[in-house]
Amino acid sequence: MSSITRRLGAGILAAGATFAVLVPATSAHAADLRVHAHPGATSARSTSWFVDPLTAAQRADLVAVPRDPSRHDGGARHWTRARYRTAGGALAVPVTRARGHQLVKGQAVTLTAPFAAGSARLSGAALRQVRVLRASTRLVGALACEGYTDYGRTRPTPGTPLSRARASAVCRALKDGRPSVRTGVVGLGATRPVLVGPHGRRGHDPRVANRRVVVVVTANASHPVVVPGAPSLDAVGFLDGRAVVTFDAPVQAGTSAVTGYEYTVDGGTTWQTLTGVTGSDPYTATVTGLTNGTSYRVAVRAVSLAGNGTPSTTVDGSPAAAAVAASAPTIVWAHFDFSYAHFGFTPPADDGGSPVTGYEMSLDGGPWLSFEDSSGSGYVDTGITDCSGSQHSIAVRAQTAAGAGAPSEPVDAMCMF
Repeated sequence: MSSITRRLGAGILAAGATFAVLVPATSAHAADLRVHAHPGATSARSTSWFVDPLTAAQRADLVAVPRDPSRHDGGARHWTRARYRTAGGALAVPVTRARGHQLVKGQAVTLTAPFAAGSARLSGAALRQVRVLRASTRLVGALACEGYTDYGRTRPTPGTPLSRARASAVCRALKDGRPSVRTGVVGLGATRPVLVGPHGRRGHDPRVANRRVVVVVTANASHPVVVPGAPSLDAVGFLDGRAVVTFDAPVQAGTSAVTGYEYTVDGGTTWQTLTGVTGSDPYTATVTGLTNGTSYRVAVRAVSLAGNGTPSTTVDGSPAAAAVAASAPTIVWAHFDFSYAHFGFTPPADDGGSPVTGYEMSLDGGPWLSFEDSSGSGYVDTGITDCSGSQHSIAVRAQTAAGAGAPSEPVDAMCMF
C-alpha cells in the first residue's frame, strides 16, 4: 500500500465496496423515505450510477502518469490514467454523476477545474459542484479531499501548499452545516496530472483539468438518516394564473427539523422552493406563474438537512380567469295573482362571459327564491296570506358560473285577491 493510500485510509474501493440501502417506508403513519447507513448492506440501486464515464477504448488510450510531466509540454496532448481516479487508483466519477444519488464508503467523485490558476478560492462552477456533492453526502460519516495543481517546468513534488489549500476549501464547504462529518485533507501537487501536453490559448486552456479536487468517502454515517414524511395536502384552489395550496406539516419530521417546503406542478418531475408560506397546520402558500387552461399536477414536500421529504398526494387541476358576475336584468311588468307574483323581464345585457344558468326573485328585499324562466317571464308563490291591497316590491337577478349577478331595480306591484 502506498503512503498516499495509507493517509487516505485503507480500502479505497470501487467494485465490491460496502454500500447502504435506501428503504421506502410503507406504514401509513411513517410515509417517509428512510435512508440507512447499515454496514454490510449492498444495493444495486445505490451503485448503478457509479460507473466509469470512459469507455473501455477510451480508457485503453490513456497514457501512464509521467514522473516528470514538464517534459511533455511539446507535441500532442494526452489524457493520463489519473483521469477520474483517486490517488490510490480507484474510480472517481464526475461529481455531476452523483446528482440525485447518495455516496457511500468506497465511492469517490472528481470536481473538475474548480479553481483559477494559482488560487484556492472556489469558483462559481466549483460552488455549484459542491452543492451537488453536499446533497449527495447525507450517508457520509467521513471523507478525504485530494487537492491537485497543474504542473510547471520543474519536476513536481507532493504536498504543495496550494494543492492542500484547494482540498481544504472543498472539505470546508462540504462540512458546512454537517459538523458531525469528519474530514481529511491531502495536497498532492502536480504529481498526478490528468492531461499532459502544451497549454491552450488564454481562456481556453484544457490543462485546467489538472486543477481538480477528488473527494473520497472513507466512512458511512454511524446513524440512520431519515428524511421528512409526506405533508397532508388539504386543498389546491386553482384561480387566475395561480394555485393556492393548503397543507399540514408531516407527522414525522425525520432526523432533522423541517427547514422549508418545495412544490411541483408536473407531478414530481421538477421541484421549486415554495415561498410565502403562512399559517401553521394548516399552512397556506400561493404558486404563481401558471397558465390559464393548462393542466397541472400539484404536490408539496418538506425539506430538511436530512434531504427532500416524501411528496404529498397530487391534486390535478387547471387555473382559469376570474369569472365576472352578470349585469342586472330589467323587469318590464309585474302583478299578483292571489299569492303568486308574476313578472316579465329582459335578460342581463352582459352575462360576464358565462352562460346564465338560472334566475332568482326577491320579494320586499327578502330571501332570493329560484324560479323557472319561461321566455323572459316567471312566477313565484310568495306565501302571502293577506293580499287585500298591499303593495310589494319585486327584484330579479341572474345566476352564472360566477355566482349571483347584479339585482334588477325593484318594481312595485299591488297584491289583491
